[in-house]
Amino acid sequence: MRDSPIKHIKNINKQFGIFLDGRLKDYDISARQCAYILSVSDNPGITQDKLAELLFVNKSSVTRRLSCLEEKGLIRRELNSADLRQMLVFPTEKAIMLCGPIKEAFIEWDEAVISRLKETDEELFQKLIAKVDKISEEVAAL
Repeated sequence: MRDSPIKHIKNINKQFGIFLDGRLKDYDISARQCAYILSVSDNPGITQDKLAELLFVNKSSVTRRLSCLEEKGLIRRELNSADLRQMLVFPTEKAIMLCGPIKEAFIEWDEAVISRLKETDEELFQKLIAKVDKISEEVAAL
């Protein structure tokens, strides 16, 4: 029986999280919070619903994660005056300042992992991972 690609993808994600947690420990943020910080900083005023769509997570997960980020002073939420059922999410200056270190850690990970591949393997990997990503979106839509 062959190894499941999902097993490897999950392991890569786990190792990436461990790497980020180590690199960002001085900032009191976790790997799981990075995507939220970057997404809100790149899209100030995003609704919680749009954030859930953007991050491919459910709305209750967004609410919980944003509560934690709000407690840490990294985001602020405002009622949408155009639609009182929605909350708009904005980054604070503290969150904006964290984007640099987060992005640097992402780049460091990519360089550390990819640099260990031969050039031909890197090109093949990039093509295959993009292809699997596209196929997975198609399959998820079935």
